[in-house]
Amino acid sequence: SATERIQHRPGPVSLQHEFVHPPSMADVGTVGLVSDFNASVIEEFRANGGKVAVFGDTRLVILHTVGARSGQVRPVPLATLHADGRTFVFASAAGAQHHPDWYHNLRAKPRIDVEMADDTGTIETARARMRELPDPERAERLAQQAALVPRFGEYVTSAAPREIPVFEIEGLDAEG
Repeated sequence: SATERIQHRPGPVSLQHEFVHPPSMADVGTVGLVSDFNASVIEEFRANGGKVAVFGDTRLVILHTVGARSGQVRPVPLATLHADGRTFVFASAAGAQHHPDWYHNLRAKPRIDVEMADDTGTIETARARMRELPDPERAERLAQQAALVPRFGEYVTSAAPREIPVFEIEGLDAEG
């Protein structure tokens, strides 16, 4: 089956993040701390049916990217934009001047597994294809996200002159 249902319900977990929704690179700090932060977000996402306190009502997904050189699967939690019946993620790196590692992995291997929560808090893992948006659609989706999440607008400004890539999560059939 293309979709696997997983029920993660050990009870509410709050990891008491000290960050303002959503965090910036200044909040998270160095690469080791980013890894620790991502691990805690993934733990809270799975324990709370897709909810993570520091992100408020923003819906998250966990991409299972595949290392372009290593072939190793790496989970990456990301905020999403849901618009026009479609789901988008942003390679913002919280406003850093460089693309996140997972961006290069997605460009090399765009067929991945994605964990997402439905409205009941059930976590589903589905096979998906990640499609990078061309301009002007990329710019349009960035503007939509910045209007919904003001901190994201700060990411766009601090990343400049780098343009933040945007990917659409496209579902695949069972053959993947």
